[in-house]
Amino acid sequence: MSLIRKHSVAWLLALTMLAASSVGSGFIYLRAEIQTDPTYIETHLSEIAESIQMNLAAARKAGYSDEVIAAGIVKMNRAEFDQRWWRIIVIVGALYLVSVLGVFAVMFHREAVG
Repeated sequence: MSLIRKHSVAWLLALTMLAASSVGSGFIYLRAEIQTDPTYIETHLSEIAESIQMNLAAARKAGYSDEVIAAGIVKMNRAEFDQRWWRIIVIVGALYLVSVLGVFAVMFHREAVG
């Protein structure tokens, strides 16, 4: 294996590690920011309802139980989590693909030139 190919493999490994750490840290950040655990939401219902500016008293007055309210919040949070998660995956994936293609382009160019 030539020196150019060894450097290219090193770059590919570094880019792969960077992409994996970006996806992992994005997931950890989203899990901390957007609560999707039904048990947590049920136990902290008043705090979460206040943070999303939901009138919990009016929902209870309308006949909704705490379980139904919590299920609605879980569904809403899960949709937001999924939207942001796919955005991270698409952005990191696109940057990774462009970077890998750039590494291959430079490697092939250098091999062709000399």
